[in-house]
Amino acid sequence: MNPFQRARNEAHATRANLEPSLAHAAVTAKDLLHKVESVLNIAIEQVPPSYADLGGGTAVLQREQMFIYVSSEVDAWSAEFCGLVAHELGHYFLDAAKPATTVAYLKTLLGSAGSPAVLKVEAYGARERQELQANLFARELLLPRDVARQFAMAGKGPAETATELGIPLEFVRQQMLDGLLLPEATVTASPLSEPSPDQLAAARAPERAANVVAGPGTGKTTTLIHRVKYLVEEKQVHPSQILVLTFTNKAAFELVERLRNAGITDASAIWAGTFHSFGLEFLRKYHQHFSFDSNLHVSDFINSMTTMVKALPQVELTHFLRVEDPYDWLGPVVSGITRLKEELVTPAAYRYFVKENKVEDEELQQKRLDVATLFELYETLLKERQTVDFVDLISKPAYALREDRTPFAELVDRFEYVLVDEYQDVTRAMVELLRQLAYKKHIWVVGDVRQAIHHWRGASLKSLLKFETEFKAHAGGTAIQRYPLTYNRRSSQEVVDLTQQIGREHVLQSSLKLDEVFATNGASGVMPVVVSSSESDAILGAVSERIRELQASGVPFGHQAILCRKTSDVERAAELLEHAGIPIIYIGDLTARAEVKHLLCLIQLLVERRPKALIGLSGIPALNMPLADVEVLLNAAENDLTFQRGRWIHSPPSGMSSRGLEVTANLRKLIGKFQHGSNPWTFICDLLLEQHLGLPSFADTSVRAWVTRIALWQFAYSVRNGDGEMKEARLSRYLLRQRLRQKIGDSQGQRELPPEAGVLDGVQVMTVHGSKGLEFEAVHVGFVSSDSYGSQAPSWSPDGILDIVPPEVLGSSLDDYKFEASVERNNLLYVAVSRAKRHLYLYQDTKFRNSTAPQLNHYPKKFQLKTYTGPTITKAKSVSSGAFAQPTAITFEDFYIYATCSLRYWYNRVLELQSESDIDTSLRARWAVMDALKAFSSRVKSAPESALEDEWIARKLPSRLEDPSLWRDAIFALRRGKSQVRALQKRDGTFAQASAVIGGLTLQMPWGFRIPGIDGGTEYAILRFSRRGISEYTTIMKPLLQGLSLPGPASISLHHVLSDKTDAIPGTRAIEMTKSYKAALRFATGNNSPAVGNHCTRCDFSTICPYTPV
Repeated sequence: MNPFQRARNEAHATRANLEPSLAHAAVTAKDLLHKVESVLNIAIEQVPPSYADLGGGTAVLQREQMFIYVSSEVDAWSAEFCGLVAHELGHYFLDAAKPATTVAYLKTLLGSAGSPAVLKVEAYGARERQELQANLFARELLLPRDVARQFAMAGKGPAETATELGIPLEFVRQQMLDGLLLPEATVTASPLSEPSPDQLAAARAPERAANVVAGPGTGKTTTLIHRVKYLVEEKQVHPSQILVLTFTNKAAFELVERLRNAGITDASAIWAGTFHSFGLEFLRKYHQHFSFDSNLHVSDFINSMTTMVKALPQVELTHFLRVEDPYDWLGPVVSGITRLKEELVTPAAYRYFVKENKVEDEELQQKRLDVATLFELYETLLKERQTVDFVDLISKPAYALREDRTPFAELVDRFEYVLVDEYQDVTRAMVELLRQLAYKKHIWVVGDVRQAIHHWRGASLKSLLKFETEFKAHAGGTAIQRYPLTYNRRSSQEVVDLTQQIGREHVLQSSLKLDEVFATNGASGVMPVVVSSSESDAILGAVSERIRELQASGVPFGHQAILCRKTSDVERAAELLEHAGIPIIYIGDLTARAEVKHLLCLIQLLVERRPKALIGLSGIPALNMPLADVEVLLNAAENDLTFQRGRWIHSPPSGMSSRGLEVTANLRKLIGKFQHGSNPWTFICDLLLEQHLGLPSFADTSVRAWVTRIALWQFAYSVRNGDGEMKEARLSRYLLRQRLRQKIGDSQGQRELPPEAGVLDGVQVMTVHGSKGLEFEAVHVGFVSSDSYGSQAPSWSPDGILDIVPPEVLGSSLDDYKFEASVERNNLLYVAVSRAKRHLYLYQDTKFRNSTAPQLNHYPKKFQLKTYTGPTITKAKSVSSGAFAQPTAITFEDFYIYATCSLRYWYNRVLELQSESDIDTSLRARWAVMDALKAFSSRVKSAPESALEDEWIARKLPSRLEDPSLWRDAIFALRRGKSQVRALQKRDGTFAQASAVIGGLTLQMPWGFRIPGIDGGTEYAILRFSRRGISEYTTIMKPLLQGLSLPGPASISLHHVLSDKTDAIPGTRAIEMTKSYKAALRFATGNNSPAVGNHCTRCDFSTICPYTPV
């Protein structure tokens, strides 16, 4: 049970005490709370706003007087008045410390106060947790979820319900969302088990510094609770002298509640929470020392990105130019800066490293120097805005304490015992903070280096492996003791044996031997199984077969999970297995789900100038606008302001069909009362709770229906907390931020499921990273391979920041980096298999030699080996031909779009839908540069500078006086391009725009230069702007070489304005197998079927596109 479930239970008990006969029925808030004085002996009274105990708040609980005072600014027994009283009752029943007074603020009671980053961090802190609990208690007391559900099912929305019961509208909205969109679940608290000998030894560790090694399932949290219990009850340590730090809100919530349930005296005095919440409390308490405002603002990734983009004109860069879209390159830079800060590398130290360690690659050297400049800008902006980022919450207290701990003694010196959960996930900044907090104190950490899977490979793992070195000074001259936990309470002995074997077949084994672990549950008689198939496509067929076999033998779907290394495999498994009839629990990226896309399309109709979002609503019968009517509306909005931003809903243009007018009327009823400046939270609540748009039928209790409801629940709350102060939120602003999230790859995926999802009888599908801390009766580990889990570097590698944050700048080396990367890959399989309690299946394909995970090549084998020869699971792809009249010739640019995604081509080139976001200034400047270079190359203009000036004016770009840095970067790029042109001309290159034929389709190639080669051949040199996207560009270009309309053996080379590197396009033999050839054949049929891939995340039409992964 977590603290919030306890708040619900307490509210239910209080309601039953106040109104026994109406505990699960409707009763007005006024009638319910009028019983408080007679039943609970707590008086309720209004006082002037100047009443001293209010302390600037709106209500206060005087515990000793047994009074709740409410400011007379709030009307007596109004909805807000009742909400405040209920909130203070929550403090009365829930606050373990029982403070003399607790003050409530109407703003925090009804709103989403603070930025998303602050809300995220605050939820982990003790003070904020109490406020959130009191809020939940108030809502559940006045309107229990089951009663809210009764109102909704009776056809009453939040507005009517709030009026009828005299409850704040905000209370009703949240209770109805929870009541309608979450399954009902009963949660009970688990008693604290008696410690085993190994746990007891660790809990009673006498050393000043102790390292508890807790392998999977060995009860690390239980050991930590017993440690606290031992300190308080036997060592007589006051709870206020104990600091417990963890990483996640889930772990913090569980820890707090288990400490309370363990019966520890004054457990609430223990400071237990996340590293970040401790840092936020530290900086707020001592804000004057850091020159911060007391209401400290925390910047998240999207805030950091947007702030940096606005400030780019302030700095002069040589590699990153403003003629490139900064959102294309700034994301990895900000991630690199974050990584540097995590390892306590300052801007000055980074710049010094870059200057002293020059690399031969001049472009890379310039890139690193630019990162140094951007790092300095990043820190300057934080200081100017009195803002911190997530790393600052840890590093600033660490630095300050290292410099002089005296000013902070009141807080930090009260802690005599520092306990850390999941120590394997620490960063260098966290280690330094711990060193300062535990100075001359006791530090006790619990973790397992073989479960370190949540950090970027760098210096942190080194710190983790050298705990004894880091805290030698804290040990007071005594040895630092290592306490391994040796009893696994989760898994059968067979699962433990295989987990142990995988832990030994590990790159760490030679330097850090795995401790022996035994299963307290003993042997089950069920061996783990490795299932092999000859094809990767058959793996999901094998998974489906095993899931059904287990379900038939008594293992419910809800007790099974599928784990995969890659998100793409997770999405594939979820989609195909659900198609095969397996009940699947998987949310994925919220904005890729159909039910969420429909809500976003309705927002777009009110915000965007042209109503292209109508196409995305075609899946809703009542809103399926005929395409001919969509074209009428698009044309009307293009030419007349009165038909833009949803105004046509109230007064449609002439020329629409009767069906089109019917859909318009349906939209008017649905969203007619809103406009682009409306509040997003109000908008979403109205659609979901007043009009039930997109909600499955109340009678539909299938897993699929509940997953849809949970996705809508997650999306609704992401909207509520997505823009800080709700009063400032607007649909237009929300949509802008949503586009930015899409642009920088800040997806809304991998959200933690609510606890209520645990009652659903469906198979959970997740990444191995997402499975950490979970356990299941049966686990299916899919697509097990050497690439994903082996010691050797995989054949694929994700885009990273190694080029700008080399290991050496972190005090490491490339060899160390590679070693730590292999450790993490080995750890992933170790973590995956250890999630299983009784049944464990691993699935691999054996098509290629040495593709299987090397950890499974041991003897004697700790598993059964089976071969799957059954059918594969497939899902027929929809094919749409004849969607457009196909020209016999198109530009390469258009073909590139088509080959990437046929549907995107249809949207953009056939329907002529345009992106509603303003074309970025940098993009227009880039076009101006390339057009100027084309005019110069073709001799239309003799001087590229004059051509650029003409293009600059034509594209309505800011003048050189208005934006001097943009003009400076454009001139820099132009001159680089001019040098490239001169170099190609010196090779006898002549301007040309060749054509190529593939699959019967003629393509007009990008402009370039024909250069005579040896043996009568011809080189076609294409001038591009940058090397960004070069891999996909080359893939599409390769098959065109054979059909190039140039004499002799032809070759293609790519030259780049912003790079001195030249890329030669190789030819291909099996042209019929290429992506380009297949695209040309599809094009000939007018096919507009989509292609789902990474490009979807940045597509301007992703919201209206119905074809996305589950």
